[in-house]
Amino acid sequence: MPHPPRPPRSQWHHAVSTRPRSPVGRSVPHNQFARLAERLFEDAGLPELTHEYEVTVAGHRYRIDLAYPDLKIAIELDGRGHETLFDEDPIRTNRLETAGWLVLRFTWRRLIEDPAGMAADVLLARRLRFGVHHPHAM
Repeated sequence: MPHPPRPPRSQWHHAVSTRPRSPVGRSVPHNQFARLAERLFEDAGLPELTHEYEVTVAGHRYRIDLAYPDLKIAIELDGRGHETLFDEDPIRTNRLETAGWLVLRFTWRRLIEDPAGMAADVLLARRLRFGVHHPHAM
């Protein structure tokens, strides 16, 4: 199935391209999708994420795109070309979830069409992990 055409450049593209470099000791997301998602979450007031977090589950080593390791929240970004991993993703997700991780999956289309919904999903996940009224849920 062919991919839909890429959406026009959005404010997120401009924001990332004009953004200053990260402070020393802080990793930079490995691709444009991750950089845009990170910027979206920062703009929404969410705490800093860990990029490409490595975790071993049931003897298998995985790299999570963006994570809150202390809360075991994994954010997976399913960009273009991701359909080749279609058969592997459910196995990976099941292993992470049975190890206590909450896995949130987002697509490029969702980033462009519903960025506020993405941020709301991450906020809800943090609230579920911390408790709704905990001061660090945001």
